[in-house]
Amino acid sequence: MDRFEELIKGLMGNIRSYNYVEFYHEQFNLHKQVRDIKENLKSFDVYMPKYQVQVGDWELAMNQIKVDVRERLNGFFTQTDHSFALLNYEYVTSALDNEVVAKIYKQLGPFDFYHDQGKMGNEDSSADQRSMSERFEKRRSGAIYRGEISQTTGKPEGKGIKIYPNGSIFEGFFTEG
Repeated sequence: MDRFEELIKGLMGNIRSYNYVEFYHEQFNLHKQVRDIKENLKSFDVYMPKYQVQVGDWELAMNQIKVDVRERLNGFFTQTDHSFALLNYEYVTSALDNEVVAKIYKQLGPFDFYHDQGKMGNEDSSADQRSMSERFEKRRSGAIYRGEISQTTGKPEGKGIKIYPNGSIFEGFFTEG
């Protein structure tokens, strides 16, 4: 740190530490510090950078930077398949005979199964013991369900949508039915 930086940091530290009364009584010393900074500014009239960028071929350098950034970003992305949610949305908004539910569902939009997937604990080993029911099937409760079903218990397990006879809907992740 050079002398100029030390003077500035010292002045700012003093100003921040004073209350109003102290500031009033210390203003002579503060004015002296400001005068010292002004005097030292005269000796700092030339800016000399510490580093210099040397690039022979700017187009090549920009392409290398783009490739590097793209490769680094690719590690953060995973492909998602929203077809399940979009088919649910289409069914509820057009095929389901409940205009009130369809109107609400249109305002909410399709459910994003990928947003909270990791938080919900659905990356477990039981995923290979599930089968996907592509059609809406009527359950014993009178509700209709579409989604993953446990091959062991036959209950909803994993992502799915359940529409109850009263028109209410649950869409998300099911555990043990």
